[in-house]
Amino acid sequence: MLQTEMENWSSHDSIKTEAKNNEKTAQKLRPDFSFIDPAGDVIIWEHLGMLSMEDYRVGWEWKKRWYSENGFIVENNLFTTEDDPKGGLNAVQVKEIALKIKDKL
Repeated sequence: MLQTEMENWSSHDSIKTEAKNNEKTAQKLRPDFSFIDPAGDVIIWEHLGMLSMEDYRVGWEWKKRWYSENGFIVENNLFTTEDDPKGGLNAVQVKEIALKIKDKL
């Protein structure tokens, strides 16, 4: 499903972003999916598939803070999807997010 929604989009394996608080420090993050909009700005899509695992959840909280501190805003240029507690994926939610991102491209 996800692959079908995104097969014609540009995605990137990693992004390198200068941290706003310290321009000398470059951070390299590997989001699940990243896209470049027509203005040249990055849009991120993270799929949070293992939030039930403590180390994954802690890592996501750090990453979410970093995104926020560097201009990424949820439902604007940062989108997330999650597995349900049993590990299932909500296809309707995935399609809604995919369409929101597609509209920005």
